[in-house]
Amino acid sequence: MEIVGDWLRGIILPTAGLALLAVALAALRTWAASCNDERLRRFIEELVRAAEQIFGAEAGDEKLAWVEAQAKENGLDAPRPMIEAAVLDLTLAQRTLIFDP
Repeated sequence: MEIVGDWLRGIILPTAGLALLAVALAALRTWAASCNDERLRRFIEELVRAAEQIFGAEAGDEKLAWVEAQAKENGLDAPRPMIEAAVLDLTLAQRTLIFDP
């Protein structure tokens, strides 16, 4: 009976350890991806603000091309929806500054 218990411990403990390691690695991978997404979002927001400063209010196509080119130059893929969200955030922030006393 003791041989069976030792054999089961020899299988169950390593298997449980591997499962726990897999869960920890998946959580770490998710956390790292969220950090990268946040850094990319902040970088795109900075590019959008810079494009607004450089090109002014009416040059939408030029600003978009410039943001995409700057992101690519820095080795990043800037998804169009993320750029549009940053533009919306900047627009709303500017409206708040204008209308709030």
